[in-house]
Amino acid sequence: MRSGDVERKLEEALKTLMEWLEKNPTDGPMRYGLAALLAVMGRFPEAEAELERAECLGVDGSVLRRWIVGKKGNPQATDETT
Repeated sequence: MRSGDVERKLEEALKTLMEWLEKNPTDGPMRYGLAALLAVMGRFPEAEAELERAECLGVDGSVLRRWIVGKKGNPQATDETT
């Protein structure tokens, strides 16, 4: 897939998750999924806010939180090094 195709798919997934969460705001696992998607997209402040909401709903966000911190500290890091 080309870069533009990936970006379009990510935006579609983001829209779908946000629509779901508008109707189901207490769905912690889906909120975690939104946080993860935002993090993959490099939208770290939004990802951290959603992760905090997911954690308030009982989801363990420790792994994703560490990944975000690693990426913010070293944006070029690969998944193997964070």
